[in-house]
Amino acid sequence: MVAEQETVKTEVDLLLNLVRNVKEISMSEAAKQFDIPLATVEAWATFLEEEGVLTIKYKFTTPFLVYKGEPANMQALNEIKIPVKAYDEKRVSEEEALASRNVQDSIGGLNSLLSQAYEQTDKGNLSAARETFPEAVSRLKHLREQVHSIVRVKKPGYAPELQHSFDDIEADLDAALSVAESGDFVKAKEMYFDVYQKLLDIFMKIRNVHEKTVGPSDSEAPDLAGPETETDKARSLLDRAYECLRAGKFNEAKDIYNKLKAMYQDLPHQFMERKMQLEKDMVKLNRDLSLNMDRFAMGEMEKKTREIRELISRTYREIKKNDFQLASEHYHRIRETFNSLPSGFLREKQRLEDEIIGLYKTLIARENKVYVTQMADKSKRINKLLRDMQQLMSDREIKAATDVYGEIKSIFNSPPPGFFKDKVELQNRILKVYQELEIKHRDIYYEELTRKSSEIHKLVTLMNDALRRNQLREASDLYRQIYERYNNLPPGFAENKAALQADILKSYQQLESQAEHVLTDDFNTKSGEINTILSRAFSYVKNNRAEMANGMYSQVVGIYNTLPDVFTDKKIDMRNSILDLYKEIMLQNTISLESQGKIESSSDAECRGFIKVLLRVPEHIRKASFDLVELDYRHLEQVYDSLPEGFVNRKLESSSELKSLWEELKLFHKVNALKKLADKGEFGRLSQRLNEVSDEVYETGSRSPLITYTKQLLEKCRHSLKGRSAPAEEG
Repeated sequence: MVAEQETVKTEVDLLLNLVRNVKEISMSEAAKQFDIPLATVEAWATFLEEEGVLTIKYKFTTPFLVYKGEPANMQALNEIKIPVKAYDEKRVSEEEALASRNVQDSIGGLNSLLSQAYEQTDKGNLSAARETFPEAVSRLKHLREQVHSIVRVKKPGYAPELQHSFDDIEADLDAALSVAESGDFVKAKEMYFDVYQKLLDIFMKIRNVHEKTVGPSDSEAPDLAGPETETDKARSLLDRAYECLRAGKFNEAKDIYNKLKAMYQDLPHQFMERKMQLEKDMVKLNRDLSLNMDRFAMGEMEKKTREIRELISRTYREIKKNDFQLASEHYHRIRETFNSLPSGFLREKQRLEDEIIGLYKTLIARENKVYVTQMADKSKRINKLLRDMQQLMSDREIKAATDVYGEIKSIFNSPPPGFFKDKVELQNRILKVYQELEIKHRDIYYEELTRKSSEIHKLVTLMNDALRRNQLREASDLYRQIYERYNNLPPGFAENKAALQADILKSYQQLESQAEHVLTDDFNTKSGEINTILSRAFSYVKNNRAEMANGMYSQVVGIYNTLPDVFTDKKIDMRNSILDLYKEIMLQNTISLESQGKIESSSDAECRGFIKVLLRVPEHIRKASFDLVELDYRHLEQVYDSLPEGFVNRKLESSSELKSLWEELKLFHKVNALKKLADKGEFGRLSQRLNEVSDEVYETGSRSPLITYTKQLLEKCRHSLKGRSAPAEEG
């Protein structure tokens, strides 16, 4: 019999008061408290949601009522009649209501249990998941029996299909357990996700049957236009999420998943089938996301584990070589790599942590052992050197004692780390002996200062006496002795040295003043002679007496080379006059030869250039610029061959001068090579060649400045050979 449409007056404020007090409650819990069917609570909740009093949100598949605020007109709200579907039976029987409430309780509990199983699998806590999944299977079987007891319309083949699914699931759980025990956690995690998906499919299928049985009829279904648009958007987001997964963009895929989750919660509860489908899609997406991230994390874990174990091996090798600095650097890199391992992998991380701790213990133990030995050895060496230093001070060997102190300081400044107390005690002993050294040092140096100062005062007195007698050479020799003794005074004693320096400076200024007068007189005398000779020589040139002018030219050059090194401007003027004379002589000779048809022309530039170079060679020799002398000689040698034929009457003389200069230069370079051997300490080769070169030098019989300098250099080489402490073994 068809029931008449009727309305139910209800106190809506009962539900409103309940939600206001608890702020949030599931529909099943609200129905249980009022002892009314779930459909009635859903109808009330839909009305209150439209009035803006509360909102309906879903946590996975469970609908919750959330309080928003007071209605605008509470009285009007209480008088509203809420339409309710009438079934063939006027009321749901008490037994059916109780059964329905039990089903809702089972659904809520099973929903929480499945969520727990998923979270455990997602976080890699497979030991907990292996306990949760069998419990979920048992509860799902119980829910199936509950729904069967209240389903009004039987579905053929329903039970056998579900039974077959449960058999497959239990077999899958056994297989996942075996894989997990074998250590392949990524594969096991994937298998548990597959089991979860199957359980969720069965759960939704059973819940859908229950909803269709006790829920609203199809005639009361709401308009689906809005949710259709939302599900299309969800499908687009799902496609985009899987594109991100394939590209390895896990963070972007996570963001899309969160958007889908928000869409799921905002979807009205009337569209249960679409919410369930979206939930299935979200679960699959989250599973795929988790598995892909796990595979990526597994690759990272394997790679970094290899890096850590390689560093551990290298660190052990450095420990064996006692290279603790490099070993410590490796250890810090190990720690940095370990801290960057991906989340999860607790067993692997624990094994690595144990290996790292073992490495660190070995490093510390080895360091301590080696550093204790090093510290003991350094302390022993320093204590011995301190005793040697005290003995040297007793023997008044202050310089040697100072050298020993430098060695002590070098050893102390390179200690092993730690040992603060030992270092302080050792430092105090060093400081005590050093203070004794300073006292001895000052006493002995003061005695030396007093003795040498007395010698210097005597030499200054002798120097002043020589100056009064105008004996400048004697005064200069005495000043060199004073200078050497002053430079050998002991360090320190600035006040004493200042008074001594004042006396020396006073005598030196007197020496300079008298020497300047002597040099000026010498320069004036010689420059007068040069001017007189030049005047006569130019007269001979005018009278076509080139041979006489040529002789005077040689005389002028000889005097010019003995001029003192003062009045540079005047010397330049005289040199230019000498060059002009030589040019006139060469031109006179050239004209003479032209008249005989022996040359065609002459070069004024070549003449002047040749003479200019020739005149500056003795200046380089006098200044000991022997590298420049050699360069000038090579230039003269090249220019000589291209001189005009007007030089014929001077060629033999010029050639003789050049040959003499070149032979002297060759001897100089031989001796200079010996000096380089002495500087390098190659005394064997020096001894072999010294006598041979020495004979060549002394056989020349020349007293030129170059040969004089070469002899001085030779004597220095001989002195180096005699003064060496031990013969060197050289080839």
